[in-house]
Amino acid sequence: SSDTQNGEAGGAQRAISLSIKRRQESLTQEIDETLALHQQELEGKKRQVEALETEQQKILAQIDLARQRLALTKGIAERYANLQRQDYVSRDQLQEKEDAVLDMRLRGEELNRSLLTVRAESTRLRAELVELPFNQSKQLADLQRRLAESQDQLVESETKREILITAPTDGEATALSVANGSRVDSARPLLSIVPADATLHAELYLPSRSVGFVRVGDTVMLSYQAYPYQRFGLQPGTVSSISRTALPADEVMTLGNVSEQMREQGPFYRVTVALASQTIEGQGKRERLRSGMQLDADIMQEKLPLYEWLLEPLRGIGKRL
Repeated sequence: SSDTQNGEAGGAQRAISLSIKRRQESLTQEIDETLALHQQELEGKKRQVEALETEQQKILAQIDLARQRLALTKGIAERYANLQRQDYVSRDQLQEKEDAVLDMRLRGEELNRSLLTVRAESTRLRAELVELPFNQSKQLADLQRRLAESQDQLVESETKREILITAPTDGEATALSVANGSRVDSARPLLSIVPADATLHAELYLPSRSVGFVRVGDTVMLSYQAYPYQRFGLQPGTVSSISRTALPADEVMTLGNVSEQMREQGPFYRVTVALASQTIEGQGKRERLRSGMQLDADIMQEKLPLYEWLLEPLRGIGKRL
């Protein structure tokens, strides 16, 4: 991936992404807390319903007892009424028993009202228990919707900040020239991808004054900088192609460490060399060559290195002199 913005714009986009991530963390925590509160609320209402059921049973027992006491009190009052008609008890004594009957009736009515109140509260709580899962689901759905929206916003923010580049084929990334967070030059390659099981070849860049006598099929002796020729020897290759057009020196400069002296010799022609072997032998084992290795090369012409061909014009001048 690669940043599409830099400087203040890139920093602002990163700040937006960080803000969205913090909001996501807050929403995730709120969802977890809401789930816990919902469970507590559900269990609390169930306990209330159970308590009301217990209270209702107690009131029913008290009502039954009050009915029995009312019947008993009424019987006593009736006997006192008979006795009072025979003047065995006073009117005040009869009135006392009749008042007791009235008190028991009032007590029964009070218990009935309490029973109705408890039943109404129990009915209300049961209705809330039925609606509670729907209300909780609605609340959670709202939080999850907000979380999903923030995820979409994060994806959009990251899309503005990054571009995903997919390689056209499987392979190995080599010659990585950048680190995470570093600035990049749009004119310089960031890395190279060597296709899996690819055949490596060497690329040479010759100044225009040196390419005239180079031909396809010429033998090339290669010395890899990673494997000094003093220990590993020179490795053969064959010129397989020569570019028809020259490359500007500035373009060649982006390909690796090129000296200013060489830059002044441009433009350059690209010469492709087919390697005789994809490995090099040393220290009793064979090492596979890697993409991006730098090398020195001598193109053999009439069994002479190229640098001697460069001296040929001087020899011609000497003969004329």
